[in-house]
Amino acid sequence: MDKGWIGEGERVTVSGLVHDVRWRFADRLYLFARDVRCVGDDKGSLLPGTLLVSVRHADFAPCIGQRFQADLLVRPVHSLKNPGCWDGEVYWARQGVYWRSYIKDLSDLSLEPASPGFFQSLRRNLRTRIRSVLPPGKGRGLTSALLLGDRSGLDRDTYEVLQRAGVVHSLALSGLHLGFMVFFGWVLARGIGRLWPGVHLVIPRPKLAVMLGIPLVLFYMWLGGWTPSLLRAGIMFGSWGALLLMNRSRVLMDGLCLAVLIILLWSPAEVFSISLQFSVLAVAGIILVVPAVQSAFAAWAGGNVFQRILVYGIMIMVVSVVANVAILPIQAWNFGTLTLHQYYNIIWIPLLGFVLLPLGFVGLFVSLVPGMHWLGSGALLVVDHVMGQWCDLLVAARDNGWLEMIRVVRPTWPELLGFYGMVLVALAVWKRRKGDGRWCLPVVACASCLLVMPTMVANLSSVTQTCRVLVMDTGMSQAILVELPGNRRLLVDGGGSWSRDFDMGKAVVTPVLTWGRPPRIDKVFLTHSDCDHLRGLIHPLATCEVGGFYWNGRPAAAGWDRDSLEEVLKRRHIPAHLAWAGMDVDMGDGVRVEVLHPRGNVAGMSRNDGSLVLRIVVDGKGLVLIPGDIEEQGIEELLAGNADLRAELLILPHHGSGSSWSEPLYDRVNPRLAVAAAGWNNRYGFPAGQVVESLAKRGVEVVTTGKEGAVEVVWPVGQGGMIVHPLRSEPFGLP
Repeated sequence: MDKGWIGEGERVTVSGLVHDVRWRFADRLYLFARDVRCVGDDKGSLLPGTLLVSVRHADFAPCIGQRFQADLLVRPVHSLKNPGCWDGEVYWARQGVYWRSYIKDLSDLSLEPASPGFFQSLRRNLRTRIRSVLPPGKGRGLTSALLLGDRSGLDRDTYEVLQRAGVVHSLALSGLHLGFMVFFGWVLARGIGRLWPGVHLVIPRPKLAVMLGIPLVLFYMWLGGWTPSLLRAGIMFGSWGALLLMNRSRVLMDGLCLAVLIILLWSPAEVFSISLQFSVLAVAGIILVVPAVQSAFAAWAGGNVFQRILVYGIMIMVVSVVANVAILPIQAWNFGTLTLHQYYNIIWIPLLGFVLLPLGFVGLFVSLVPGMHWLGSGALLVVDHVMGQWCDLLVAARDNGWLEMIRVVRPTWPELLGFYGMVLVALAVWKRRKGDGRWCLPVVACASCLLVMPTMVANLSSVTQTCRVLVMDTGMSQAILVELPGNRRLLVDGGGSWSRDFDMGKAVVTPVLTWGRPPRIDKVFLTHSDCDHLRGLIHPLATCEVGGFYWNGRPAAAGWDRDSLEEVLKRRHIPAHLAWAGMDVDMGDGVRVEVLHPRGNVAGMSRNDGSLVLRIVVDGKGLVLIPGDIEEQGIEELLAGNADLRAELLILPHHGSGSSWSEPLYDRVNPRLAVAAAGWNNRYGFPAGQVVESLAKRGVEVVTTGKEGAVEVVWPVGQGGMIVHPLRSEPFGLP
């Protein structure tokens, strides 16, 4: 098949069929297209799989099945490859998405006329009704997200506040929301039993509740857009309902196992889904723990109304805590943060399930009835006001420091197994199962080893190895982690994206720093304040323990970058030091960080030429030279002012740009390996051909992070040389 038009860096006219649409934050839209081909080519140009078109701003969503034509730059899906980090390429491949493109808005698409079906048209009208009735703001965004699964009205700041408060799970339409639908079915069954008591002689109340809950569950799944999380939750409730109707005794655990079996038979790759892992573990924990706790509290409460209300609040907290403990290691692995503020659920869950969702549903559909618009709009406005006030309350709590999150060590897979081994023993002891309990001791011993050994090995290796340099894959930017004897760590730059929508520090740098290691950095160096070196530093500076910050003193242009750096240094009380040529930062054990450039005030130099140039020396031997983004002027001053630039590893200046090409520099450094921190298939063509050719003539291989992923170079003790490791791939815990 001839597909030479893919990835050539030029836009081509393609046609495709809209297969699915998903709303994202701030009116962004994911459009999934199939039957995509280059217009004018033969049928051999059909792209296998699905094309994902990211729309930066959208006022509406195209119809499912609608054909479009557009001038697009189509590229294969490519993700940043870093050890212990989320792999977006695998994530999208599991959904059949192998190609990606970006457009500004839907005016870039030529859509063929199409008439949406009844249900598609109804969902559109409901979305339009919410946006026309409610004023823009947090309340409208949250209302639309919880009623329709539409997050387009939310911003990332609101999402982050909800995450800190431990209530963000309510935005992922799943088992919690379907549970409310089942509860409403139970309420209907109870009401029918009060009106016609004899009905339960024919249909027992639990079975009647299931039968009445089925249409409500299906209704909410449709309203939420049949998202994967809703489908999985629907399969779980369907399994429980089927076993209950079949008079099975162990409905809950057997139903969960049946649902997992159905899901994995339907899509085996779902075993790697974070959402499925969270759902199964949380539900299993609730099934195993909550009923026994509830029975104990119910016996204590008896018929006392006050005590029963108190027990109700306690049980909400118990369910939240049990679910969070069950998913604790998976959450720590994927996000590296934990919140201790689940107590907000005591207010939020009852408010959401028993007031806001019912009132919102009634208001939404009543507003479509002729002559009843005022009543439905009034109900929606009440929901909007309450949700807006709730968000404002959480924002105020965050701003006053009452919603701090904990940065934790991201566990490796042995530690995950160790944790669940301990949980298994704890459950067995708590349940007091009869029989031989001698198996508990071996399980505790094995689990303890799995929990402790990875950290011990990591700390031992950091003490014994001479040096480890990890040049992270951060796209068209630079971030370098250096680990030194004595368990000391340096971070040089943090990478960064031109768009603030993607936080490189949160997505890559901090997860790499905390993978099996505590959130601590001894020294942070910023070579210069361009966003592709600075922005990724903000998150680790804000969340990790940092011993000192070194830079050239030239701030970024006025704006978010400058304000964020100043704020985080001040708030975290991180000592900031100006660095200049001739400064040595002594790291102990014969390790020094030499600052080789600039020699004076950088105000008269370009931002790139004023970059810090760092040389890491161990026992007098130069291991790595990191020259920032220096170009011709900076290189000339560096060569003129320093006698010894030798290093075994050279990080190519300015990502391997031709403007930083210098054969005298290569001769003076005399490296064994050169690494270009450059993005995959980048539009600049870095590293430049002349740079690669000049180094090749000297027998120096050039490795590019965009092509190879993160590059790790290790100098082991007693082996007298450096070893280049390929990117380590973790098969467990992929999202």
